[in-house]
Amino acid sequence: FSNQHVFILDSRANLYSFGLDGKKEWVLDLAPSLEKNQKTHHSGGIVLNKENLFVATGFGEIFSINLDGSINWKKRFDSPFRGAPIFSNNKIFVINANDLAIAINKKGETIWTLEGATRPTLLTKGVSPALKNNKLILPFSSGQLITVRPDNGSEIWKTSFHQGNKGESYSVIGDFGGSPVIKSNVAFALSTSGQLLALNLINGNKIWSLPVGSNSTPLINGGSIFVVSTKGKLVRIDEKNGKVIWS
Repeated sequence: FSNQHVFILDSRANLYSFGLDGKKEWVLDLAPSLEKNQKTHHSGGIVLNKENLFVATGFGEIFSINLDGSINWKKRFDSPFRGAPIFSNNKIFVINANDLAIAINKKGETIWTLEGATRPTLLTKGVSPALKNNKLILPFSSGQLITVRPDNGSEIWKTSFHQGNKGESYSVIGDFGGSPVIKSNVAFALSTSGQLLALNLINGNKIWSLPVGSNSTPLINGGSIFVVSTKGKLVRIDEKNGKVIWS
């Protein structure tokens, strides 16, 4: 959303623009011509710049679109996009379903790519990278986090989820339940299999961990982390030490 518009991407790669009064302004069909009216198994997503929308679709295409619905450019890749891109310093960062991290400039030119560790999962929910202090965190389906320099994709540090809730079916998935979140110099990452990690953004060292899994991105507010767990509980966690305040 922006100050004047709400943008929605549906499962058939239709992009809608609504005014804040709820009235539809325009709709743009972004599905390839041979795949019209087909649903995708991947959500894709949208990131909004001041004058542009950058849209990654479940059909493996990235678009630059003006706020009036006109298309600037599109670029096709070999695999669908599971989650939304992020935008920073005139660059778009996104990860596709084959665990390929991609950096693109505003003209649609690929700057660099990085192949991450992959693992078959039961989930198709998409997650997005996170960026702060010139450190780009890339979450891959294997449960591996790789932090790189956004300008060239060179690695700074990496870590993985090593444990889950044993005996539960979710523990074999190993995927991220939500996108990583960065606050100050701490990165918080959450797995479906049952682990919440707080990591030093500079070197990747673990600050604390908690055996809580989730299918959604955590919310940080007022010194607390709020998570809806895979066991159906709302959990409030102390941001500094990882202790559960209430559940």
